[in-house]
Amino acid sequence: MKYFFLFIFILLQGGDKIVIKNAWMRPAPKSFNTAFYFTVFNYSSDPDTLYKASSDVSDDVEIHETYKKGDMMGMRPVRDLVIAPHDSLLFKPGGYHVMIMNLKQNLKVNDSEIITLFFKKAGEIRVKTHVASF
Repeated sequence: MKYFFLFIFILLQGGDKIVIKNAWMRPAPKSFNTAFYFTVFNYSSDPDTLYKASSDVSDDVEIHETYKKGDMMGMRPVRDLVIAPHDSLLFKPGGYHVMIMNLKQNLKVNDSEIITLFFKKAGEIRVKTHVASF
């Protein structure tokens, strides 16, 4: 009987299915652009989709990817990034990132801001991020 209750306890344990770790963004002056980087972990048994991001520091926030075409490098907006069950997706310089354009304020090293990520299943996840120059 105690194993039954232990099983029910484990089954009912909440816990975040989508977890954001290692969040940081680059410093930048007001009116310029910056980027937000992080790793998203999907601890659920179902895929989830990141479809949007927002921030109070800008009205223009997009999810981007860096790509190479021939000898040219570029960035383009992407939508609907699926994070597979029990998998992760890295947002890093030269790869996926959240582009924050036309900043409303200066972002200096050691500042912190909130970025909101929108997932189809997990909903809105507010991420406290720090400004760093790695």
